Amino acid sequence: MDAPVRKRLGEILIERGKLDAAGLERALRLQQESGEKLGVLLVSLGVVAQRDVSEALALQLGLPLIEAAGYPELPILEERVSARFLRDSHALPLTEDEHELALAMADPTDTYTMNAFEMVTGRKVRPLVAIPNELDAALERLYGAGKSALGQILGDVEQRDDIGFDADVQQLKDLASEAPVIRLVSLIITNALEMRASDIHFEPFENRLIVRYRIDGVLHEVESPPRRLSAAVISRIKIMAMLDIAERRLPQD
Repeated sequence: MDAPVRKRLGEILIERGKLDAAGLERALRLQQESGEKLGVLLVSLGVVAQRDVSEALALQLGLPLIEAAGYPELPILEERVSARFLRDSHALPLTEDEHELALAMADPTDTYTMNAFEMVTGRKVRPLVAIPNELDAALERLYGAGKSALGQILGDVEQRDDIGFDADVQQLKDLASEAPVIRLVSLIITNALEMRASDIHFEPFENRLIVRYRIDGVLHEVESPPRRLSAAVISRIKIMAMLDIAERRLPQD
C-alpha cells in the first residue's frame, strides 16, 4: 500500500487561510532564484507570520509545536554542546532522559543537526517544531553572550541614511518587508508578551525612538531600535495591523 502523499507547505498555508495564491507564486519564483526554503522566504516577504509557517510545518511533518512556555529554565547539555553551535543550527535541547533527547528545531528536516546531537548524546533525537523568534529568545535567555537579541538583529540591518516618514509608500513597504526589520518587530512583541505587558508604546522623537511596555499600569522603557529605523518599524506595525501605510497625520484604528 502506497504511503500517503505529504501536503506541501504552501498548500497547507492556503487551506488555513494564511496565504493566497499570489503570495505563494511570488515566493516560489524567489525560491527558484535563491534556493532558500519556502517558509523562510514567506516570512522575509512579510506575507506570512513565523508562527503560521511553524504551525503549518508541524502539521506537514506530524510533529508537535513547542510553545514559549515549554523551553527549559536552565541550559541542557551546556557542557557538551556550545552556544555557538546551538545558534548556528537553530536548535535547543528541551529535555533528556536515558533513551531520548527532545530537541526544539526551527527546521526539523535538518538531519545533519539531529545526527550531530545523537552522536554527542548517544540518544535518539525527538524533534519538535520551534517558532524561530521564540527559539531565538530562549537561546538568548539561556546562552546570552553579552550582546542582546536586539543587538544581534541590528547587526544584520544595512547601514543607511535615516529614511523619514515622508518617504514614498513603496519605499516604506520595502523597508518594512526586510527580514531584520520583521525580526526586530517580532522580538519587541515577543518580549512584551513574555513580560506580560498590556500594551506597547512606540514614541519617535527627533533624535531617538523610544519603546515602552505598560506593565501593571506603569510604563517601562526598554531597549529600543535606533532613530534611523523609526519609519521602518512604524511601517511594519501598520502592515501587520492592516492600516493605511500612507496615512501619516490622522489616527487609525
